[in-house]
Amino acid sequence: NPCFILTPQCRQGIMWTAMNPAHTNMEASSEPSPEMKAALSILDQVLAENPVDTNRIYLTGQSMGGFGSWNALYRRPALFAAAVPICGGGDPAKAHLFKDVPIWAWHGVNDKAVPVENTRAMIAALEKAGGKPKYSEIKAGHGSWEPAYSSSELRDWLFAQKKTK
Repeated sequence: NPCFILTPQCRQGIMWTAMNPAHTNMEASSEPSPEMKAALSILDQVLAENPVDTNRIYLTGQSMGGFGSWNALYRRPALFAAAVPICGGGDPAKAHLFKDVPIWAWHGVNDKAVPVENTRAMIAALEKAGGKPKYSEIKAGHGSWEPAYSSSELRDWLFAQKKTK
């Protein structure tokens, strides 16, 4: 699948969202963090300067990037054709804003770094809002991105997603 891949990274010691020390779900701030602002600005520049199919913009992130994925969905729900947040968390109160975006979330049931309850809460909130997310809770620890990203089923699902006008 020919595609552009943009992988922004936070500076050391900085995060995409405000997380408490337990890495549990949090209320999203009204303003994006400086890191999130920068990432979205870079994405806007890439979209403006390259022949990107804007009906096929996908979002994924793992661990802190999983938190960032949920946060970016809340901030720009109309931008993404699909999202794959992995072992992160977000603000369940914002799930209604992106309930129509196809989401396949992943989390390891034995994750000691980021509680699996974070993703469970987001999935429950999406379903309560009328969304139909996919969720893979797997027998893994914090490295649940390894089976997720090596899954041909996930790859096929992701590239099959396309926004309709």
